[in-house]
Amino acid sequence: MIESLKQFRDLYDRNMQIISRIEQTKYITTFSYECSWGPSTSTPVLEPSVREHPIKMPLEEFLSAWTLKPEFTSALQRVPNDPTVVWDMSSWSDMRTVHQRVAQAVSFMEQVGATGERAEQTMSVYASNLKILQKALYETEEESVSERSQLNSRKKKILEAARAFNEAVAQARGPFTIPTPTTPDFHNSKTLGKAQARQLVEWFGSGWQLLYRASEDGWDSRIFHELCDGKGPTLTVGVASHSYRDLMANYPLSRQVASNYPLSRQVAYGGYTAVPWRSQDREEVINDDESCLFVLDELVENKPALFRVSESRRQCHTGPIMSNGGPAFGRDYVGIRLESEQLPFFAFLRGDGPQQTRFSQENISSAYIKVTSGASLSLANLAKRCMLQNLSGYWEPSPSDLEVYGRITSGPPFRTRLQGGNEPNRAISASAASGSRGVRGSAA
Repeated sequence: MIESLKQFRDLYDRNMQIISRIEQTKYITTFSYECSWGPSTSTPVLEPSVREHPIKMPLEEFLSAWTLKPEFTSALQRVPNDPTVVWDMSSWSDMRTVHQRVAQAVSFMEQVGATGERAEQTMSVYASNLKILQKALYETEEESVSERSQLNSRKKKILEAARAFNEAVAQARGPFTIPTPTTPDFHNSKTLGKAQARQLVEWFGSGWQLLYRASEDGWDSRIFHELCDGKGPTLTVGVASHSYRDLMANYPLSRQVASNYPLSRQVAYGGYTAVPWRSQDREEVINDDESCLFVLDELVENKPALFRVSESRRQCHTGPIMSNGGPAFGRDYVGIRLESEQLPFFAFLRGDGPQQTRFSQENISSAYIKVTSGASLSLANLAKRCMLQNLSGYWEPSPSDLEVYGRITSGPPFRTRLQGGNEPNRAISASAASGSRGVRGSAA
């Protein structure tokens, strides 16, 4: 009995020391780990990157979530017909309470001079349970007081798994590809709403990602060509805020015409061409029978308008205008002639700022016919109606932003800038188009 009491006291004292060390800690530092994988290439190779995130929390928060693990709970023994000690623990406070009750029970046994087989059995169970709780306490102390980074060991395990996968791929026969996640069409567009994006997918199919955004890349036609030349079929989209405030202020008679329309709304204009863009000094309208123009108005009553090349005008210089300027669509563009049929739908001039860009639905030439039903009233139509009432003045809207999208058919090439000049070489979101000849510049 004396030997059992000595063993019990040693276990009890050591456990209470561990409890005290844990409770003296003010903050707990734990670690979480994140694993990401590099993009797959033509030969799928996993290149894992493991990051470590230290997490600092107050001791109270850590202990409030503490529970005795099931493997320790199941190992605890019970003394038959022993009402003095209950070994159930659902929280950290129960740990100290159980030790206090066991100490009181042993002290009582000493006072009454308990001896015999039952006393020995009880002391044996108490000592065995304190050993189990001691293991749990050491584990908790390791987690709370002395947890260290396991970044190197985590990296090693993940790299070993990646190496095994890469070796298996290298030995595999036949084509092997890893599907890569794709972003939605027109993802994060600043010119298109969800309904407008769905309409373009309905007209032109899916697989579109950003090549050029004027508000981010710069209102400069040279940048447009750096990012978009040779990228195959493209969709050019510009958005303008149409405001009737100026018309109503300057031309009172126009109030009657504009009374049924909001003072401001946004309209997306754009064009599709299957011909890759290119830069050249001489302006040239390229034949493209697949060329389309479109208008997407915020007004519900103004249905989306799609314009295709007229059958009678095929092979008659209908399509994109190639130049050293920005994207433009028209027919027989001649700078000194002002007939609306020969003004381009887009006129993106070489220069800086959206004020250098003009577009209007009224500039859609007779080479294009509207193939959608429903009204499609633009600000230009309103201005024209005002002019028919002997009013002067005509306003072509300037876009607040302009975007060019390419169709992804293979890749993934990157949207990137040429090196040189004062601007840093930068890689932006992955995007591409058919007919791409690769990436100009290096992607970061």
